[in-house]
Amino acid sequence: HTIGEDPAKDVVVLEEKDGRFEQYVWRSLSGGYLVTDAESSLANELRLIDAKKPTSKPLLIKPREGEIKYYVEHWKDQLFIRTNDKGRNFRIVTAPVKSPGPKSWKQIRAHDPNIMLDDITVFSGHMVTLLREGGLPHLELQNFKAKTVGRIAVPEQDYDVCASASASDGVTPSRSRPTMRNQARFGSVRRPTSVGVATPCMAIGIQS
Repeated sequence: HTIGEDPAKDVVVLEEKDGRFEQYVWRSLSGGYLVTDAESSLANELRLIDAKKPTSKPLLIKPREGEIKYYVEHWKDQLFIRTNDKGRNFRIVTAPVKSPGPKSWKQIRAHDPNIMLDDITVFSGHMVTLLREGGLPHLELQNFKAKTVGRIAVPEQDYDVCASASASDGVTPSRSRPTMRNQARFGSVRRPTSVGVATPCMAIGIQS
């Protein structure tokens, strides 16, 4: 729907007809694409829509299949995809935006039976991976330019961590992102996290 126009002129861009799947949509952190996700408890299917052409035909990344799930992050002309197609703990692959299907996937992190890859967030110069090993979560930072990978140290033995994106100049990630920061937060028994209060957590800013 275009604001201000007659709803009768609305264009159907995508319709999910399988009742087992819920349809979700969000804007990529890069701001370049709308991502649609048809997802059930076992599988999902993602499509990309050019944010500048919201009525254009959605580009399918991979058709829904069996018990395979995958999630996507956009950076420049590349997609970073986290998928469980090779194991329940997920692996990470990349693919060109113009050819995002499995035939174009290039693995950058293999499935590890001992490490669960819970989430990834991609910025202009970094990728932050939220993973779980030995019952504890960890944040891993990969610097694309320096080609280095390392975990962010947490000064506790029992803790929880999360990663979130925010705009350092007040611009919301969903609209544009000229300068972004990634924040890592942790809470523990000694430093509990309160709902709606960020100050008890440690925050780590990573300029990209």
